[in-house]
Amino acid sequence: METTVSDITVSDIAADCAAAKAASRTLAFAPTGVKNRALELIADGLLARTDAILDANSADLADQRAQGLSDALTDRLSLDRDRVEAMADGVRAVAAIDDPVGEVLETRMLESGIELSKVRVPLGVV
Repeated sequence: METTVSDITVSDIAADCAAAKAASRTLAFAPTGVKNRALELIADGLLARTDAILDANSADLADQRAQGLSDALTDRLSLDRDRVEAMADGVRAVAAIDDPVGEVLETRMLESGIELSKVRVPLGVV
């Protein structure tokens, strides 16, 4: 049985968010190749599930709560095949950039003799 937008509950969303947070801890310090492979799979998933994404987006925009949105906001929230493809392209673009995690931005020696470094760390779930 396929899940529809109206079948999704707050507890379902909370469970998905908790799972994303747990996965983020695993991916946070994973090798760059693993993170890039995950991003490629996300991009592939967006393209493979375009019809379902568009159906869900259409249902969201038809929802009573969405009826009062401005035309500009409705346009920004409206998806079509080109926009989903652009999202997948954006995810692939992130995979193509250098992984900043672990990059040392600044190092200095404190008067106490302790070396202090500013290092890029994972952001987590956004």
